[in-house]
This record gives sequence, C-alpha cells and structure tokens, in this order.
Amino acid sequence: MEGHAEYILPTETRYVGEMKDGMFHGQGTLYFPSGSRYDAIWEKGLAIKGSGDLSLCIWKGPWRGHDESESCEATNCVTLSP
Repeated sequence: MEGHAEYILPTETRYVGEMKDGMFHGQGTLYFPSGSRYDAIWEKGLAIKGSGDLSLCIWKGPWRGHDESESCEATNCVTLSP
C-alpha cells in the first residue's frame, strides 16, 4: 500500500493515514475498539512521535480471554487525554 489508506488489523484496531511500502509512514491515527486513539508520526511502521486518548474500563463478569470480552459488562469507564 502507498499513500493515504485505511487498514483494519485483526484486533479490529483501525489505522487511517499515510503508508509507504505497506507500512505506516507519515501522519496517521490508530483507532482502538475501546474508543482510544493514538495520533502519531510514523516511520517505517514505528511511531516516532505521538499522543492520544486512553479509555479504561473495569469489567464485571467472567473473563475467558480476549476474544470473549464482549460477553463482559463494562462499568466505571474513564477516558484520559493529554
């Protein structure tokens, strides 16, 4: 992929931004399923400089692993911003 792109990772995290040689490169943002986001300047797939919001939740219910977290109920959520 080259130029501006939207790429969805297997974890459902979404990248929107510039790509070069199939890697994040230039200005781009990661959007996480939790609602968090990370804006960064990327170079060959690595974040060189960035900032973002982090959403944290306390889960109520049984934890059976990452893929089954949808069966839990999120409570006491908070979003932290720089």
